Amino acid sequence: MGNPADIFEIENYDSPDWGINRGAAMELDCNYLLMCDNLLDPNVWIGPLCGYRGAKPAF
Repeated sequence: MGNPADIFEIENYDSPDWGINRGAAMELDCNYLLMCDNLLDPNVWIGPLCGYRGAKPAF
């Protein structure tokens, strides 16, 4: 089992302003697990030089 103290907090997780998208569904030409992995990856917000936050791509 993992250590509960190692779990990082997800800001706004319990906020009523955040919720499920009620718009049209997105059609994706990939395995749904790849999309879930992409959406749950906090790397964009954690890495100072990764993703949209810095100049280098996240890969």
